[in-house]
Amino acid sequence: MNNKKLDFIKDERQLELIKKYYDVDIDNKIINITLHYDKASDILDVTASSKKSPLFLHEPLEKINDLISNAPFGYKLAINFEIDDYEGYEAKNIISSFNDTLELSQYAARKHRQFKQLLSATLVLIGVLLLFFMVVSKNLMWFGNGIKAEIINEVINITAWVFVWEAVTLLFLEHSEEVKFALKIRRGVFQIAMYKTGEEQPLAKEKALDVFGKWENEGNFKIAGKYFLLISSMALIFMAFYNVFTFASNLKYMEANKIGLFIFITMSTAITSICSGIGGLAIYVGKKKNRFARLAKLYSLIFFVLIICILAVSIALGNIEFIISLSTTLLIALFYCFGVYIERE
Repeated sequence: MNNKKLDFIKDERQLELIKKYYDVDIDNKIINITLHYDKASDILDVTASSKKSPLFLHEPLEKINDLISNAPFGYKLAINFEIDDYEGYEAKNIISSFNDTLELSQYAARKHRQFKQLLSATLVLIGVLLLFFMVVSKNLMWFGNGIKAEIINEVINITAWVFVWEAVTLLFLEHSEEVKFALKIRRGVFQIAMYKTGEEQPLAKEKALDVFGKWENEGNFKIAGKYFLLISSMALIFMAFYNVFTFASNLKYMEANKIGLFIFITMSTAITSICSGIGGLAIYVGKKKNRFARLAKLYSLIFFVLIICILAVSIALGNIEFIISLSTTLLIALFYCFGVYIERE
C-alpha cells in the first residue's frame, strides 16, 4: 500500500471523527464550529485593553487554533460564537476585535522574526571575525609556536564555531509558535458569526476575506529586500576589518611618501563601510529616521555610482577579469542598494 493510499485512509477516518461531533459541509469543505460563552467578557480582554473596544483574550484564539489543527487537509472552519449576554458590546465590533487581535499578533511575530534574524546575523559576524582573527594569528604567528599557540588558536576556533552554531540553532531549529499563530487562524477560518443564544439568525457574520482583508502583508519583494539589506550590512562591517588588515599587511611594501595617503583612504573606506553597515541595520529594524539610516541612503547612492563607473571603465578597457575580481564587493554593494531602495520611506 503506497503513501497516498495511507494518507487517504487517514483523512477519511479523521473526517469521520469530525463529522461525529461537528456539522460538516462536505461539498464546500467547511466545518461549522459553535463556541458557547456565558457573556462577552469571557472572550474579551477587558482588563488589559480599552473597556469600550477590548481586544480578544488569548484562550479562545488558542481553542480555534487547536480546532484548525484537528481539521482534515483542505477544510476550513466557520466559527460561530454563541453568547448569552453581550453586556452592551456590538456583535460586529467583536468580530472587528477578533481581526485586530490577530493582526497585532502578526506584527509582534514579524518583530520577533526580525530580531531573531538580526541576532543570528550578528552571531555569524562575530564568529567569522573570530575565525578571521585565528587565521591571521596563525599566519603571522602572533602567539608564537608550540603547544601554547595551538591551544590559544584552538580556543578561538571553538569559540567562533559556538557563535556560528548558536546562530544556526536560533534561526533554523528554534521555532516560535507565535510566528505561525495568526497566519494559521487566518488561513484556517472561512467565516466568523456572532449569535445570541437561542436565536437562529446571527447578529453579525463576515467572511474571513472581509475580516482579514485589511492586514498589511509583507510581499516577497519586500522580504527579499530585508534579507539583502541585513546580509550586505553585516558584510560591509566585515569588509571594513578585512580592508584594514589588508592595508596593514601591505604597509611594509608601500613607498614612504604615499603611506599617509593610503592610511587616509583605508581608514575613510573602513569608517564608511562601518557607518553604511550600521545605517543598513538601523533601516532593517525600522529606525529609518536614525542618523546612520539617513546616511545609508547617501551611501547606497555612492555605491551605485561606483558600481556603474567600475563596470563602464572595465567594459571600455575590455578588462573583464577586473570585474570578476571585484565580484564579491560588487554583489555586496548591489544587495545594499537594493535593500535600502526597497526599505526607503
